[in-house]
Amino acid sequence: MKSPTKPEELATLMLDSVTAYGRAVLAQQMRAVAVTNLESESDRQQTIRDLFLVGAMCKNCEQFALPITPEDSAFECWRRMQVEAGASGEAAERRVSALKRAAHGASLDGKSALKFGREFATVECALAALLAAFAARQSHLVAMRFLLGAMAASTIALAAIVALALFAQASAAVAWALGYSIAWLVLGVGVALYVVKFIPKRE
Repeated sequence: MKSPTKPEELATLMLDSVTAYGRAVLAQQMRAVAVTNLESESDRQQTIRDLFLVGAMCKNCEQFALPITPEDSAFECWRRMQVEAGASGEAAERRVSALKRAAHGASLDGKSALKFGREFATVECALAALLAAFAARQSHLVAMRFLLGAMAASTIALAAIVALALFAQASAAVAWALGYSIAWLVLGVGVALYVVKFIPKRE
């Protein structure tokens, strides 16, 4: 078999090699992810997973003298994988554009996923650990919003009860006492629900 001599043929072979490497990395990482409860992914988790894989392929691209940067080469390999999996070329290009925005946007999530993939793709459970950390942070943010909502509800309850009591011609002291009682009750219920919903039980 005659070895390819044209630069574009060499580049194609190199990209084929990186794409095959990417498929192997994804298969290995997804075996670890399958053990967790993270297989049902949100759009943001999907982005984290995709950028982790791009980072892994980017590191692999560095060994080759390709005509484009390792990162651009990795995105091209990722696009090829999507087309091979059945996506249209246009859909794959749109997704690549979205991933590039995520990788270089203001949020640290995309940048961290790309860097994590570059450095830890050979660690079998690296993607599972990354997705678990992301999910934990998201749960923490939801919990904080829940508590802030409970505090806002208690404040609204306080204002409403005081206004109603004053409108009913109750004394100001009685109105404020009643208002604070209801407000603390609302906040207490909110905190109790937070504990039940977000604080894991010890076995």
